[in-house]
Amino acid sequence: MKYKLLIVLFIAILAVSCDLSSGFRNYDLIKLQSHQRNESFEDMILADLKSDGSEMVVTSYFANNLGRILISDIEGKVLSQINIGRFRPYNLSVLKEPQSGKNWLFYNINNNENLSLQAVSYDWKIPLKREMKSFEAYNRDDELMSIDAYSWQSSFRPKILEDIDDDGKYELVCLARDGYSSNPRGVIVYDWESGKKKWFFRSPTVFNQIVFADLDGDHQKEFLLSNVAFNNNLYKINGLDDFSGHLIVLNKMGQMKYLHKVFEGLGFLSLNVEDVNQDGILDIFVVASTRGTNSQNDMILRLNYENKRLIRKKELLLPRTLSQIENNGYLHRLGELKDYTLVVCDSHRGILYYDTSLNEMDVTPQIDVSRIYAISELRKMGSKDIVALNKDNELQVFDNKLHELARIPVPKPDSRFLRVCVLKQQMGNLPTIALMMDDSVVFYGLKRISFLTMGYRLLMTNALFVILVLVLVLIYIYIVRCRSKKDAITTLNQLREGVIIVRGKNRIGFINKAALAMAIEHDPYSSLTNLNDIFPELEDTLQGMQRSQSTYQDLELQICARPTKVHVEKMASMLNRYLIFLYQNEVEETTAEAMQWAETARRLSHHVRRHITNVILALDPLEKAADSKDAEYLNIIKGEIEKVRVFTHAFQRFTEMHDYDLKQQDIVPSLEHAIESTRIAENIKLIRDYTLNSIYAKIEPIRFEEAIVNTINNATEAMPEGGILHISIREFPNHSSPRGNLSVLVEIEDTGKGIPPKYMEDIWKPFFTTNQSGTGIGIPETHKIIASMGGLMDIQSEEGVGTTVSIWLKGDKDE
Repeated sequence: MKYKLLIVLFIAILAVSCDLSSGFRNYDLIKLQSHQRNESFEDMILADLKSDGSEMVVTSYFANNLGRILISDIEGKVLSQINIGRFRPYNLSVLKEPQSGKNWLFYNINNNENLSLQAVSYDWKIPLKREMKSFEAYNRDDELMSIDAYSWQSSFRPKILEDIDDDGKYELVCLARDGYSSNPRGVIVYDWESGKKKWFFRSPTVFNQIVFADLDGDHQKEFLLSNVAFNNNLYKINGLDDFSGHLIVLNKMGQMKYLHKVFEGLGFLSLNVEDVNQDGILDIFVVASTRGTNSQNDMILRLNYENKRLIRKKELLLPRTLSQIENNGYLHRLGELKDYTLVVCDSHRGILYYDTSLNEMDVTPQIDVSRIYAISELRKMGSKDIVALNKDNELQVFDNKLHELARIPVPKPDSRFLRVCVLKQQMGNLPTIALMMDDSVVFYGLKRISFLTMGYRLLMTNALFVILVLVLVLIYIYIVRCRSKKDAITTLNQLREGVIIVRGKNRIGFINKAALAMAIEHDPYSSLTNLNDIFPELEDTLQGMQRSQSTYQDLELQICARPTKVHVEKMASMLNRYLIFLYQNEVEETTAEAMQWAETARRLSHHVRRHITNVILALDPLEKAADSKDAEYLNIIKGEIEKVRVFTHAFQRFTEMHDYDLKQQDIVPSLEHAIESTRIAENIKLIRDYTLNSIYAKIEPIRFEEAIVNTINNATEAMPEGGILHISIREFPNHSSPRGNLSVLVEIEDTGKGIPPKYMEDIWKPFFTTNQSGTGIGIPETHKIIASMGGLMDIQSEEGVGTTVSIWLKGDKDE
């Protein structure tokens, strides 16, 4: 039981330590392969250009005043190259054409004077075919053109490809962005077939997200846009400026229908649109992260577009610590449930969850996370995982409960370009993450670690706790062994047999008191360190066992001039150790001594009776001649002489040794004869609690009757003023005792004065009595008679209440 409690304690401490440790992870990010380029690229994406779910690596370069785009498979093999000429290609993106299902690769080309958007798609049959599209260029006309040091960081970012104006033709909707000036900023729409510009909604601020959907359920789609406020120009167009966070609603022709200011100052807005209640009305969620001194709070909003207005339904104000949200969005179904969760990142508190009512959910935030890169069903297990970057420039993967699965350090943390992408396809049958940096892309597989590795990491992660538990275990085992050794030594020292433990080259490791007494008797001056010094007779025995590799041996030797049985056994649990038992024939010596005492008692009784007879004969003449006064003293003398005779006879009977011939006999007649042989006073009521039916037991009838007579006499003597004497016989077929099965019980109970508790141990000793006329032999002799017949005798007594003597005998079915 103690060891089980110790194991439970060990597991509990280990479990607590595992829960407290954040370093233990059960997955690894394994490097599968990497592609290293000789030059830094302008842009890199993973794109499904075959429209079959398999990604390719698309990289754009601009060197020596020449631009090019390389398309490679994930193994690094270049499949196609697009030469751009003297333009710089960048801002790579992919959109699917609804009718054909083909994926188109878009890229911007910019020579610091003209900005143009181009697209390409492939027919991957042999030979490879490529289709190109060009869209109307935008000529630069801003006030910074005269500054040679300024690089024109403008781009068109394709977001939507569909028929937005219901004319039966597709339009390409792009967000026009510029890094510093306001040229171009806004929304530009192209005709998909001709590449001509259809309309351009001009803005002084940069739009970062756009949604085209039926926001109010009137079967007419609207554009919903959010912006990033940089405060790097003073223009105001259509009520917009670059110093506020705005939500804008445009109709399908690019006309503003509604403007909603969310905050004033620097910052950005990020929006997600979903029908979270499944009621046919789209819910708009907006996360506002503010900067500068004009704003007091960050916020999360839930809105609806009703009656051509944006109406705030819920609003949550937060500290200004929200991190920028990537384009993957923050509104997700993380698990198998249908409920949506808002996943945001706080620079102080890490990853946070909110439900669609903007209540914070109960999860343990990962406080070290600085940026979320992807929320995707990475492991294909029906739930989404989160890929993020922490403050130590480590890439981390979490499950949807924010338990960390794996982490790796970013190989080049100082890269100007860092992008993370989860592959739809797997490499090596492992969930795959691509890490894109300035001049390389590295693919990592998420692999579950083995049970052995998990155990090793568990121990290493919780080494301090494990060491503490092991120290406690060792201390506990040491204490238990010390106590066990002490108990074993105490037990062995109580044995009458000699016990010796020998180790090594006959060195004595332990010797108990009985063996020590034999050794001292053999040689009082022995050092007791070597077996050869005290019992040289055993040396040959041990050597023979070592040679024959036997495990035990029994023999008989003369030790201390007495025949001694010896048992030698090799201890299996310990190397080269032997256990020796020494049995000297004390039983025979005890028997011989007892026979000698019995003979002495017989002779003593014979001589005492002879001298008592002579004394009585000598008293007869004196008794005849004595007067009445002298006769009284003569009677006292004769009475005392009779007591001496009775005591001497009793002593002889007690010391006699008999080997009773036990027989199965009905004990009821013997019990009745014993009662009739005893003088029971009239003031004592006798109760017989048994029938006269036969009850058989193994007895010697004459001695059994003597034992019963002794017991009844003691009972009547304890009731001088009268009482009740209760005698019963019962059978208990299943009763067992140290002497075996004993099924017959005889009980003799009196209501006398009882035995004081201080005398309960002394009554079994010969010649102890508190009765002036008693011999002190009755109870010991009765006990001896019953024990000689294989039975048991027990006495229960309470002073002032009475005494019960219980005699157990072997029945006719007891073995």
